[in-house]
Amino acid sequence: MEPQIFVIILVGIGILLVLFLLSKRVQLLGAYAYASARVSAMRGKMFRRERLDRLIEARKLGEIIGVLEGTPYSPYVAKLKEVTALGLEGAFQENLVDTYATVVDLVPEEMQDIFQSIFKKFDVGNLKTVLISKHAGIPQAEISEMLVPTAFLSPSLLEEMIRAEDLPDAVRKLEGTEYGGVLNEALPEFEERKNLLSLLHALDRHFYEGLWRKIAYSRARHIEVMEALVGMQIDAVNIKLALRCKADRVPADDILRCIIPCYFAIDESVVRRMAEATDVAAALGPLEGTDYAGPLKSAMPEYEETKSLLAFERALDELLLKRARTFSLGRYYLGVGPIVAFLIEKDVEVRNLVAVVNGKVEDLRREEIERCLIKGD
Repeated sequence: MEPQIFVIILVGIGILLVLFLLSKRVQLLGAYAYASARVSAMRGKMFRRERLDRLIEARKLGEIIGVLEGTPYSPYVAKLKEVTALGLEGAFQENLVDTYATVVDLVPEEMQDIFQSIFKKFDVGNLKTVLISKHAGIPQAEISEMLVPTAFLSPSLLEEMIRAEDLPDAVRKLEGTEYGGVLNEALPEFEERKNLLSLLHALDRHFYEGLWRKIAYSRARHIEVMEALVGMQIDAVNIKLALRCKADRVPADDILRCIIPCYFAIDESVVRRMAEATDVAAALGPLEGTDYAGPLKSAMPEYEETKSLLAFERALDELLLKRARTFSLGRYYLGVGPIVAFLIEKDVEVRNLVAVVNGKVEDLRREEIERCLIKGD
């Protein structure tokens, strides 16, 4: 073969390879553009502050139904046989699950596995509800009303857990699922201490470790967005746990056994120093120099006034919300940024709606309800 012909063939192959790679990239960008457009449409239907104010001003649950008219929650509320706080919370949660399911179907294939893992948080939530409720002796019918339909654990399996003789028997019903082994390992500690913390921690650890591992091994476009936002969520879970345990005077060793061993902006040494601190205020010291220090310090006056950790928890949630919104802009716009930001915003919206409804039931003043709301402005 003539050298010139050989060179021409090589150049041709190179050009074809470049065109193939470019076409794959264009397809990927197109998939993200489509998903972002759909998410943008869903975001446009979210609650505005004006409607939330009307919800807060409602004098009874019946008025809340009117405020919800024309929102994505309206069809779910319409299915309620009786308007109760628990029923409304279930309607909000069911809408949230359906929203997640829609978004999971929208994301490109390279992110499917990660978003499927995120979706499993509703399974974890259902399992926690069953375990906590059975431990508290809540009637079976009431437990069933608190569950939300999900894509993974079947309703029949959850009902078997609810009807189980006791909590260990409920755990045994999960044999053969991904949760059976981790909960069985935590059972001896529960049976020794009669404290649910070991079982609840086992679920959280299994969920976050699995999700963190998938993010670590992913080569998806803009995976750093998922790393940052999921990493901040894990940090927040660990910080909240440490502060809650400090407030309850839990020994440092017990706190450390319940920490999720995945770290983003803080490391194990920071969590250890928090666990070994003398009180809640001292536990904030090791966070100095991190993004969490400023918001938590700003929440200290409210904590000192109310002695409620809600001030710190809200500060962490608001920081995550603000950070998520930054990933909806700039170079992340045609990527996963707007998609995961929307899910975080939707989570916050539902939590705020539940807080308002519960506040109305408990006859809280407007300023007390406002303190329960997560705000991203």
